[in-house]
Amino acid sequence: MIKKYLKSDFIKNAFTLIKGSLLAQGISIAISPILTRLYAPEDFGLFALYGSIVGILAVVATGRYEMAIVLPKKNEDAKSLTKLSLLIAFGFALLLLFLVLCFGDYFTEKLGNPAIKPWLYLVPVSVLVISLYNVYNYWCTRSKKYKHLSNSRIVHSTSNGSINLVGGIFNVGPAGLILGQFVGFLFSGIYLKIISFDSYKAIENTEISSVLKEYKDFPLKSGLSGLLNILANQLPVMLIGVYFGPIVLGFYALILKVLNLPLTMIGKSVSQVFFQAASDAENNNENISILVKSTSIKLLLLIIGPMAILMLFGEELFGFVFGKEWVEAGYLAKYFALFYISRFVFYSQSTLFAVKRKLGIELFLNTVLLISQVGSIIVGYIYFTNYVDTFVLMAISGFVMYTIFLISLFKISKH
Repeated sequence: MIKKYLKSDFIKNAFTLIKGSLLAQGISIAISPILTRLYAPEDFGLFALYGSIVGILAVVATGRYEMAIVLPKKNEDAKSLTKLSLLIAFGFALLLLFLVLCFGDYFTEKLGNPAIKPWLYLVPVSVLVISLYNVYNYWCTRSKKYKHLSNSRIVHSTSNGSINLVGGIFNVGPAGLILGQFVGFLFSGIYLKIISFDSYKAIENTEISSVLKEYKDFPLKSGLSGLLNILANQLPVMLIGVYFGPIVLGFYALILKVLNLPLTMIGKSVSQVFFQAASDAENNNENISILVKSTSIKLLLLIIGPMAILMLFGEELFGFVFGKEWVEAGYLAKYFALFYISRFVFYSQSTLFAVKRKLGIELFLNTVLLISQVGSIIVGYIYFTNYVDTFVLMAISGFVMYTIFLISLFKISKH
């Protein structure tokens, strides 16, 4: 059945999502050269800091129960997991609001950027909106509503980009970037909720307490693991801003945006279809290793070409596309190419840990990843003479770690 799925549904469903992602990212790519001329590196730096805070908190906002929505055999359990995820997210947002109201000045001081203070009050609402989007995103994945998932990405990119452009034209500073992200998730989340309404309403739900216990390893292991993973990716953003200043942080933010394009255009699409396919295979007691091997080869062939071009012509590409003040970012981006090749291939299949319920292994690997990435920045700042060497150390440690992740993925797929 796995081989048959690879030849039919998997490719078709993945392509449906990829089409939407390509169009959505096409919009983002088209306006990027405009945005880098409308916004200063410091604006991108503040937006990166804000995005890191929201991204870290959003990972744990639902207790990771939303990831389990795809897994149950019974739709009743999936609906209960959806309700549970939303309830937890709402309670978490209220907690964040209380913390911001009471300790906003303290957080601002520790973040080392006074300009972030007014935006901290938007964090609780942003986290809640992203949680809404994530929950209904997984519900639609379970329901195989891939066309609507594809459309939601276009909704997100269009609304986000529109706010970005308007904000840049009227010179509102980082507000245009921050509000664009918020509106993008809000509109796409509402769209998915509307699409899900009929199928969701028609299903009875079991007691929430039963799924709370059945999938308790998700908040206990996957929640912590997800937090560590997002910290490994976002904490460096905060540390780079503190150690090297807003301009270098702006360079790093643009590097992340460019190198994450394959993940957002293709990787997320493949990941969603892979998750659903692997879950079905696991429920039918099939060997998933064929799916993992085939998917890995295809992903590797897709990513090698673009990354090779980046390694050869990074400065020229960034200078031409984004403007001469971003040439340095293109020079730095070359060092991260191998890192993001291994990350791209792994990320698209990382949900296998959830399917196999090997969340303890994922937790351990993400712990080591966090230590290696944060450690690279701290060691680089203390012992090296410039931020370039620090970035090189980050890139090497990241490549090594994601290669180990891939090896682990292959091993658990055979059991």
